[in-house]
Amino acid sequence: MLVVEARNRIGGRVYSVQPAGWTAPAELGAEFIHGGNDIMARIVAKAGLKTKAVQAGMNWEENGEIRCMPGFWDTVARMAEQIPKNDLGWTFQEFLQRRGRKFSERDRAMLAHYVSSFNAAKFAKMSAHAARVDHAGADTNDRKPLSRYDKIAEALKAEWPENKVELKLRAVVARVEWGRANVRVTIRVKGRSTKPVFTARAAVITLPLGVLKAKHVAF
Repeated sequence: MLVVEARNRIGGRVYSVQPAGWTAPAELGAEFIHGGNDIMARIVAKAGLKTKAVQAGMNWEENGEIRCMPGFWDTVARMAEQIPKNDLGWTFQEFLQRRGRKFSERDRAMLAHYVSSFNAAKFAKMSAHAARVDHAGADTNDRKPLSRYDKIAEALKAEWPENKVELKLRAVVARVEWGRANVRVTIRVKGRSTKPVFTARAAVITLPLGVLKAKHVAF
């Protein structure tokens, strides 16, 4: 198995940094371990990593002041309960139009802002069904690694069988070609004029949506 990583590190969106002199790391990517993620809980436990509970508070900027929002997650949970379990094809905006009367005007504005910012999507296009399924914030059993989040990626890498997995860093995928029998991946390696080509039976692509939409890789 070959793992090709464009960066000079593993972890992808998990990115922990700790400049000299800092007493604690800063998480520039993933930060929390959301409740209900049993797979992640097993990985953390197996790696012997310690975590701490995260206080489920939320602040709100109003009239130029930062104010605490008591009951925020209860409101998010009530929102999820009001969204039909069967996917009716509603956007979140349509959900608010149909069921929004059950919430105050302030809560409707807060929910629209929360859903759009948490999912990085306009609430006029965001799926209401997806918001119901993935209302991780309503589960207040969130935790945070005591050390660094990237320790989780390192723990996963430590389980790779060294004789079966090869890792290439600073290797940017330029082209992916596939057919019935195999897939060919062409990569660009900094400092090399030639572009190595690797052939395999299959390829698992984990590129972020933004990279795919930008068409930095030719398929």
